[in-house]
Amino acid sequence: MNWRYLFLLSGILGFIWLFFWLRITGNIPPKPKTSEMKPPVKKRNVLHDLPGLLKNKEARTFIFIRFLLDPIFYFYMFWIPKYLNEVKGASLDYIGDYLWIPFLALGIANMMGGWLSDLLFKIKEDVNFARKANMGIASLLTLPVLFAGVINSPALIIFVMSLAFFAHGVWITNYITAIGDIFGKEKSSTVVGLSGSAGAVSSLIINPLIGLVIASFTYKPLWIYSGIMYPVAFFIFMLCLPDMNRKLAK
Repeated sequence: MNWRYLFLLSGILGFIWLFFWLRITGNIPPKPKTSEMKPPVKKRNVLHDLPGLLKNKEARTFIFIRFLLDPIFYFYMFWIPKYLNEVKGASLDYIGDYLWIPFLALGIANMMGGWLSDLLFKIKEDVNFARKANMGIASLLTLPVLFAGVINSPALIIFVMSLAFFAHGVWITNYITAIGDIFGKEKSSTVVGLSGSAGAVSSLIINPLIGLVIASFTYKPLWIYSGIMYPVAFFIFMLCLPDMNRKLAK
């Protein structure tokens, strides 16, 4: 099969998933209507919120952290197959057979990150501890990436990538949840959107530079950046939000 057909197959699978999703969610009975009069919902102009949010230290912290970290994940997704093939001599068949494993680790972590946070909250009843404990552990799990450049075994590199993807899943789950904890239902989506935009702009700027760094030097500076920036981001998070409990949305 031509590799281009894989994109078509992925799209078809998405539509199949959508079909079953609509079938399942369509069978959920709607909430019964109440006869009680509810006060009209006041519409917000999101653009009016932006200046205030951009002046908010917590919002700026979330935006800056995403700006720092998003290029790392794009580096993993777009450059690791090339690295394994050209630098470590792994065949495309080998890469296709095993490079799905980090993405499986990411999916598992996305679920476990929330579950672990809930578990810690039930034990300590402390939102600040629950979120930061998970994010701190996740940041430490990225440190082995520092050594990816000196590892010769493609299998071991994929293992390190699986660890990094797992760490990212735990991190991003608690990072986004922490935004909801602080900004509540009215402003959370705006802050998430701003931080995601910052990550996209950062990746747009840095991805071309990645090719320049690789062509001019080696992958080593990229491994160093990828290995240290999650702990650095966690330090920034701890410094700028020392006690989330004081900032929780009412």
